[in-house]
Amino acid sequence: MKEIFDREKHISTEEIRNTNLIDTCFFIYALTHPKELDDLKHLKTIATTSFNVEEILNLKHEIKAGLRHILKRFVKEVDLNIVDIDVKPGEREKEREFVENIDKNLLEHVHDPSDAILVAVGIKTHSNVYTRDKKHLFNPELENYLRKYDIKILNIIKIKK
Repeated sequence: MKEIFDREKHISTEEIRNTNLIDTCFFIYALTHPKELDDLKHLKTIATTSFNVEEILNLKHEIKAGLRHILKRFVKEVDLNIVDIDVKPGEREKEREFVENIDKNLLEHVHDPSDAILVAVGIKTHSNVYTRDKKHLFNPELENYLRKYDIKILNIIKIKK
């Protein structure tokens, strides 16, 4: 599965603005919910981070073969940007440093640095974040905190048809 992400456009946080960042759990959710996967295709721009790609690759043995096929087909069909960051899952201290370098108070609102990574990238790139993590990310406290950045944490895609 690594090769499908390697073929996508890799960019830095300085090269992208106002996109839709997709969390690992949202990708997994969308794979089992065709409407959400289809709605993802209709967003103007979508991106994820190299950190999230690593999380997906670490889950590849838990993702059923049929879902891996859907993921491969989806990645080929959309213009997915991979935002490269210098942090990998499990590097707890680097995760914390990365987040604090972008917003020193963010970890007061998202207590797990690995969950805060994508939000920090959202802050830096002025991008909304799509997640299914209702406990750590999709909650009123974080929503209120992020108002000063004018970004949102979303858990469904609303496409006007």
